[in-house]
Amino acid sequence: MVDFDKYMPVENIGPRERRRRLVMGIIMLVISVILLFVMLGLNFNRFWRLVLFIPFVMAALGIFQFREKTCVALAAQGWCNFDDGNVRVEDADRLQKIRGRARKVSFHALLTAVILTVLSMALPA
Repeated sequence: MVDFDKYMPVENIGPRERRRRLVMGIIMLVISVILLFVMLGLNFNRFWRLVLFIPFVMAALGIFQFREKTCVALAAQGWCNFDDGNVRVEDADRLQKIRGRARKVSFHALLTAVILTVLSMALPA
């Protein structure tokens, strides 16, 4: 049984799970930047840079999930993972708070990806 009281009520991932998301976010950010430089170096049409939206979203999701201690996918399924495996969140109030934070994480990740994609399109070819 997971002792939820030692965590903030809206967290749904522990330190090891947070680290996994941070590493994924950093890797996706590096891939995004490499792809951008390849596109710039090969003089791709600016509209091809729209493809960068996908890795930018993945990077931002990983980083924001790390920062907010909230996994969007687990929240949607009603689970938490404090490094001991997935456990169902039984408290409806706590689950509502977790899902609210997950929506915030998703919104910020999408907004960040849109901004980064627009900025990458604004760069001269």
